[in-house]
Amino acid sequence: MIDAAKPAIMHMIWSCTGLGESRYTQASINRQLELLSKRHGVHIGRRWLLQCERNLEDEGYIVRTRRYWRLPGGLIRSRPSLWKFTVKGMKWLVSKAVIGARGFLNKMFSDLKKKAGRHPTEQDFYAPLDNKKAIIDIQRLKQMSEDVTKDIN
Repeated sequence: MIDAAKPAIMHMIWSCTGLGESRYTQASINRQLELLSKRHGVHIGRRWLLQCERNLEDEGYIVRTRRYWRLPGGLIRSRPSLWKFTVKGMKWLVSKAVIGARGFLNKMFSDLKKKAGRHPTEQDFYAPLDNKKAIIDIQRLKQMSEDVTKDIN
């Protein structure tokens, strides 16, 4: 489940959404580190923050949308990612009695019921149940191990 710095990261992301005023946050990693240090007393490095966010994403609490700018001359530059909570993440915040989380969770459910075809969609709120990259990696490892374990004739 969630351990050590992850609760502070969840609270920080929730605060960055304006306590539910926005469906996502686009705070940069540097800003997130600053907020964690200043507001939560959690002093971690950039790499650990990214790893914790990746773990939270893999566990289905948050969803990341990567964004890029296309610059003149064909250059591509990254922009701060958008972070959104899934239903599982919002339920966790509600279980911790975070201010405004219950109302936001109810708003998520009502948006899903309307099915207006606009943002947000069910896919935005629920983390995928299967990890396609992991399945491909497992298949690749099985194929590689078959080559190694073949009998030599």
